Amino acid sequence: MTAMTRVRSGRTLLWFPDRADEPVLRLTAAGVVLGLLAAFAFDLAWVVPVLAAGFFARSLAGPRLSPLALAARWIAARLALRSRRVRGAPKQIAAAVGGTMLAAASVALFAGAERVGWSLASAVALFASLEALFAVCVVCKVYARVIPCPDCDGEEAGQCYVDGGGI
Repeated sequence: MTAMTRVRSGRTLLWFPDRADEPVLRLTAAGVVLGLLAAFAFDLAWVVPVLAAGFFARSLAGPRLSPLALAARWIAARLALRSRRVRGAPKQIAAAVGGTMLAAASVALFAGAERVGWSLASAVALFASLEALFAVCVVCKVYARVIPCPDCDGEEAGQCYVDGGGI
């Protein structure tokens, strides 16, 4: 869809897709984990706000504004990973939560509270690891308990594949 078609249809640059591709999400999460591990290992505190900005970009516009998500999409295409579509709204909330936690970690790191900052960043790394390795999104599970998906049977809260595909 071209930019002009998007404007005519009422879509702007800042819109989140209704559906998200799970392999791309998992690769993006893996990139976040690697970035945070490198930041901690080499004491690169500046990486944390960069990753926070990426989370906020993904929460505002999906993968379109995030270099990490665009790279993940490219890698998924090159590896010919089978697309599995999941609900977009829980992933949008998860991205906002991750961005908020990393923003708080950034403030703490640059204010001299390194333990607090690295602890918050470690929590994000843990959640991103669960997503990358096991397709477990903690925020999505909470979201599914609060706002149930009409397309799901409820047994797998937070793990609703909207195109009929499964694990």
